[in-house]
Amino acid sequence: MGSAHHPAADALVATAAERASLDALRRATGTPDTPMERHCVRVFLMVERMAAEQIMSIDREVALCASFLFEIGVYPVAATGDVYTSDGRRFAKRLLEPFGWPQPRLDLCLDTIERHHQLRSQRQ
Repeated sequence: MGSAHHPAADALVATAAERASLDALRRATGTPDTPMERHCVRVFLMVERMAAEQIMSIDREVALCASFLFEIGVYPVAATGDVYTSDGRRFAKRLLEPFGWPQPRLDLCLDTIERHHQLRSQRQ
């Protein structure tokens, strides 16, 4: 999917929030281009493809940040002993708040992270 020199995730990053999210994932996993990073890239690509097939617009930055951070709560960098999806939400909030997103946009990203196992539509 990527190479050690230019992982696929780097090619997707276009904003400072996306870079911060990818960098946080890499801090959590210890290195670039891990199986988890590649999994996160696949999740994002599936989101993009499903949106295109359904002729839906998505907030690409929110989707990519959520894709990089949705499993972050399982790692010591974010884990507090709470449910890992809640830990991930709190970590993402601290990471993304400085970017000044409007609250509904930030909430969309955080809700996506916390609710990613729920078997219901996440559309808003």
